[in-house]
Amino acid sequence: MTKKRKDVENGPLKILELFENVLVHDHYKAYYDLKNCIHAECNEHILRSLKGEVDFDDVQECQEMITLLQTALHRKHELQEQGI
Repeated sequence: MTKKRKDVENGPLKILELFENVLVHDHYKAYYDLKNCIHAECNEHILRSLKGEVDFDDVQECQEMITLLQTALHRKHELQEQGI
């Protein structure tokens, strides 16, 4: 594996060409060229973007979304502890 994501011969793009599941990633544009998978953005990156909107532009709807995502995550953990 290479440290450079743009290395199409040895990097992750070459390895992921045949991946056929949900690919959770950091919104790196080149990943969207992969056609065999379903794309999902990492929750940490989503939260970081939302937090930026709250911190720099005071967008309260983004704070509401942050709260919703965090509440859903905590509920998921509660249910997992219960074996659900």
